[in-house]
Amino acid sequence: MILNGKNLLEDSERWAFSIFESNVVTTEIFLYSILAEGYSTIIHTLEGLDSKIPMVTSKIEANVKKYPITDQKYSDELIRFMASFECFNEATVYDIFIQLFDMRWLAYGAINYLNVSQKTFIETYEQDFNLSGSEVFFENEFVNDGEDFLSEEDEIVQKVSPQKDYLSELNPNNNILYGRDREIKLCIEILNKITKRNILLVGQAGVGKTKIVESLPNYIDKKILHIDVNKLVSGTKFRGDLEKKLEFLIKDFQDNENIVLFFDEAHVLINGAGGEDGLSILNVLKEPMARGKLQVILATTNDEFNRHLKKDKAFVRRVSKIQINQTDEHTTIKIMQNFAASNNFSCNEKALKSIYDNGVKYLNDLYMPDAALEILDCAYSKVKIKTAPTENVIVTLKDIETTFTDNYDISIVKNSKRFYKDCYNNIMKKYAGNELGVQKIISSLYNNGNESGVISFLLNGEKGMGKKYLATLIANELCNKKKLIINASEYTDKISINKLIGASAGYVGYSEGGLLTNYIHNNPNTVIIVENIELAHPSFIDLFSSILENGVLLDGKGDEFSFENAFIFFISSLNKNNLISYVQNENVINLEKYFTKSFSDAITNIINFDGLLLNDYKKFAKIYSLKITSAIIQKAFNEKMTARNFKNLLKENKKLYVKSLF
Repeated sequence: MILNGKNLLEDSERWAFSIFESNVVTTEIFLYSILAEGYSTIIHTLEGLDSKIPMVTSKIEANVKKYPITDQKYSDELIRFMASFECFNEATVYDIFIQLFDMRWLAYGAINYLNVSQKTFIETYEQDFNLSGSEVFFENEFVNDGEDFLSEEDEIVQKVSPQKDYLSELNPNNNILYGRDREIKLCIEILNKITKRNILLVGQAGVGKTKIVESLPNYIDKKILHIDVNKLVSGTKFRGDLEKKLEFLIKDFQDNENIVLFFDEAHVLINGAGGEDGLSILNVLKEPMARGKLQVILATTNDEFNRHLKKDKAFVRRVSKIQINQTDEHTTIKIMQNFAASNNFSCNEKALKSIYDNGVKYLNDLYMPDAALEILDCAYSKVKIKTAPTENVIVTLKDIETTFTDNYDISIVKNSKRFYKDCYNNIMKKYAGNELGVQKIISSLYNNGNESGVISFLLNGEKGMGKKYLATLIANELCNKKKLIINASEYTDKISINKLIGASAGYVGYSEGGLLTNYIHNNPNTVIIVENIELAHPSFIDLFSSILENGVLLDGKGDEFSFENAFIFFISSLNKNNLISYVQNENVINLEKYFTKSFSDAITNIINFDGLLLNDYKKFAKIYSLKITSAIIQKAFNEKMTARNFKNLLKENKKLYVKSLF
């Protein structure tokens, strides 16, 4: 019978009750049980060292009698002691006895009377029995009852990375990789180097870092062993436990040319166990990596590399970094075709191209090829639900368009003349006034729809003319009603723009991001309406000037946000006469009186809102089915009323109460 932690706990409970008349078990009683029960291997070594066992037991007896009566069965200190083992019930008595030498435990005070150090005991024990202290020991002269037992190192290795995690044993059909010849070649070359034979793959989530590692066994005569870091750190609550497990792993794999260890999510090596223990994972690996005793492949994202790993210069020197970028269009389509073929459904190349083009265009926070496979998988699921079990699943371009609309709230049918004509007609059904301005906006959207860059408009005119309402209608048609309204009058000083892009490093809210950056991250295809642009601080103008010119914005943390799929409407109430200059017999709008030249030049189109015509008032009434006398309409026209004033006039005459329109 194996003498383990479970047996020792039962013996200690018996000793506590029968000898000490105590209802609580402590580490001192653990020590007493080991010495009093006469565990032969431990007692044999202690007697050989002339340890004073009776003095220790007497000391424990005196201490235990001082314990107060409590309702606890086990002391808090004993609970912490048992928790320091990965599996206390299966721990050997030898391992438990060795741990009692730690000064954290009550038993440490009594064990000092043995007059022997932990190191001396371990060395003598190994000499007495010609055994390693990490092996499993048995009472009754180590009789093996015919069972096969693993050493502690083997148990750890088996638990951390069981046989099924060896990536060389994965199905070869899942390891076909397109477009990664360069990366695979670099990995093979690095693994065959004399120095710095460790690989660090860095790339955005979803670019295929793990897939590259999984495919390597097809090209090299080595086994790649994936180490599950979560299992590695489990059960290591106290300082030193994690290092011990790592040392066992390194001892087993070092100098083995046929084994390569793979750590996915490498940043977990720093903060996976929390605090200093998390950092020690990386520290323990550095030396064997530097000396070439251990070959390691690590993978992490760009953000995590810059935030954690890049700071450790000693670590960076020990690895060869390979940057993994998104797959291009040709490669991504090939990957999707292989995915469809291996899962027994079909999708034509036009639909696959649409996935890639619109995925890159609208899904800024997702990366190829993972983003494309996710979209295709969603489309497949939609079609499969509607397809009979006996029929083949065929994913069409229409299914892809539906997937973008349903799953990502993005309409991708925007590049046809018909779409923009329908958009114009829908807007004019709800809008009265400045029909020419609406035509200019829709024409600009159509002509610039396939070009990179930010499409922007300056809507200028008297307040109450329906400028914001028009921008809202366009948002409804183009972006499924997604819009962000920013009042520039709230940004009249330089510091205030931090509300848009996030606080600078060292300030409160640095990690929370800004109003504009957070919104565009979640809604890349949207309309941004900036009111009262003429009242903004020059820094505010410079911020949007940079967005219009470059199509991207860097926030306080250095993260990049794309605006290439956003439409920006700047709304102002500047005097039209001050904006127009007479040059070579033509009226030229000159914004440089109010804004910087770079901002003025970046505006796609400027739309002026003049007074409403008589027919505009009539159309206003027709849109909302109002029965209004011609006298009221004439009055509005004569007084050059804005749309907002016209609404107020209706309310005053009690003809009809309408909700706010503009």
